[in-house]
Amino acid sequence: MAALNDSVMRPAKEIAKVAFNAATATSSSAMPASASSFLLVQLYATVNCRIAPFKKSYTVGTDDAGANSMPLPANTPMVFKISPEHLISVIGETASGSLYITIME
Repeated sequence: MAALNDSVMRPAKEIAKVAFNAATATSSSAMPASASSFLLVQLYATVNCRIAPFKKSYTVGTDDAGANSMPLPANTPMVFKISPEHLISVIGETASGSLYITIME
């Protein structure tokens, strides 16, 4: 049986703030250079936005955050498991805002 501490999400390790707008997708690499395995990240947006599937690189206007990407509702934290070398691409649906990327332990 796993110890209780093995299943508890710990407080944030690092937090990054990424500004974005509704005109052009913004990509961010907010992962620590020292990370060597998958990370749990919490994404929190101040306005409705869209995020692209996590990848190592994006081609602007082709596979970055846009109409075919995943919606991230405003004020709704969501947790994802990603690889440290992946970028996060985000674009506002109708307005500019901020995306907070919290790396969990």
